Amino acid sequence: VSLIGHVYNIDIPSRTVQISWLIIGCGAMQMPGTAPFYNVQSCGLLTEPANFYVDGSVMPNGSYDPNANPRLAQGLKYVQALNQFQTTHLIELSSWNGLDQQYTYPFDTYYLDSSIIALSSDTNESLPLLTYHPVDSTDNFAPSVEEDSATTVMNNGTVVQSRFMRMRFSRTAFTQFFVMSLFLVNWALTGVVLYITLSANEGNDVGESILLLPLSVIVTIPGLRALWVGAPAFGKSLEYSAGFFLQMVIVALCSIFLVVNVALSSKEERERRKQKHRRFKSSEPECLTMSEPEWKETHGLTDALEYEQKMVL
Repeated sequence: VSLIGHVYNIDIPSRTVQISWLIIGCGAMQMPGTAPFYNVQSCGLLTEPANFYVDGSVMPNGSYDPNANPRLAQGLKYVQALNQFQTTHLIELSSWNGLDQQYTYPFDTYYLDSSIIALSSDTNESLPLLTYHPVDSTDNFAPSVEEDSATTVMNNGTVVQSRFMRMRFSRTAFTQFFVMSLFLVNWALTGVVLYITLSANEGNDVGESILLLPLSVIVTIPGLRALWVGAPAFGKSLEYSAGFFLQMVIVALCSIFLVVNVALSSKEERERRKQKHRRFKSSEPECLTMSEPEWKETHGLTDALEYEQKMVL
């Protein structure tokens, strides 16, 4: 028996993963003539009815009956709903330096451990399990199989075959790229506002339309942050302390300065501020006396006489 899963929901706040498992029979447990259903020569529909128990459940999490598949004169008709079951799993709880796992978003990683046993509905004997892991995912997470191994467990005092899997879920590369791009855009907008503020503080002319930019950035930064895929709540990620919070504080202070000291100031006050911050480079002319022989040799006697006349005048 092979169980191939599709992760159709990942709920990070509640730490749960919901998976739909496709029941496949391989080898001697393959129903004849059903290989085309999965495009695998050695696998098809399962021949034997079975019950599946996940993570030590007392009641079966899924049941399978091969006789439930509809039949035609030409053969069986495949109905996927009759050959699958859904389960809900708990994500492994851990922390990052004593903080919530979401704090490292969008580079947060989660792990899932699960075990399953398959028992025949007719004889209650354990059925061999070949595979037990998801092959794709959703909600912008990419799964990877850390372990998928055959194990044994005790079931009502009897040792039965089981299957253990360990999965790792991390954000897709595109999700990480998209989030970090918006993160850098927010810092770029913050840098532009800070540059405008410093320029205005030095007395440079700032147009009224430019003064509206910081106010619009205050609204833009939270809007871009809301576009982040699967972002945790405010205050639950590293970007909040290293990004969003600082960005909002810097832009707010710059906006207050521009409104109070630039927009509401008079033209004379702006001119005085410009004169105050203007930098002058002064250089004193070289003063040479007529008695210095090097100057005379360099400029000649005629230049020396002209210089002497200018000094007398």
